[in-house]
Amino acid sequence: VSLIPDNSKAEIDHLVINEVRYDVSTSSGFSEWVEIYNPTENLILIEGYKLTDLENEFIFPANYQIKSKEYLVIAKSLLGFKNEYNREASFEWLMSLADSGDEIILRDKNNQDIDAVVYEGKYYGGINPHPGVTRPNSIERQPKGYDTDDCTKDFVEQLNPSPFLGLPSAISLKLVEI
Repeated sequence: VSLIPDNSKAEIDHLVINEVRYDVSTSSGFSEWVEIYNPTENLILIEGYKLTDLENEFIFPANYQIKSKEYLVIAKSLLGFKNEYNREASFEWLMSLADSGDEIILRDKNNQDIDAVVYEGKYYGGINPHPGVTRPNSIERQPKGYDTDDCTKDFVEQLNPSPFLGLPSAISLKLVEI
């Protein structure tokens, strides 16, 4: 038996929700945020795209673009995010993600789902939910730029939430008989 990298996941050609911090350590919840990543080789115009938890919605402004291999962060509070990470978030969305489970959906300007993340018992579109994190950790897509529509496989608990940093992806391994 030998360990070799598992390349069975297909690389994707659309934006992904890359990291989510929802179970925060402060009573205000100001540290909640969602990170979006562009794994493609192309600049993507996201004017009119939406981020929703099916209760609240954020609409990206006119002419906004995300470059190839770049990230953007939508935070519950610009000030809270800056105080915690000493960096500006891309946008503010007065959201309140449920600690006990929620869905976060990225939709294009035609209201078509592009990506979704579900956690702690919530279900959406046949996607298996991530089991959840210990406060104040986040869930992060590993490896970045891949998507199986199964949050139990696509996301890991990130002990050091890292908005904008794009930390190296974990190597996914599988056993192969020789």
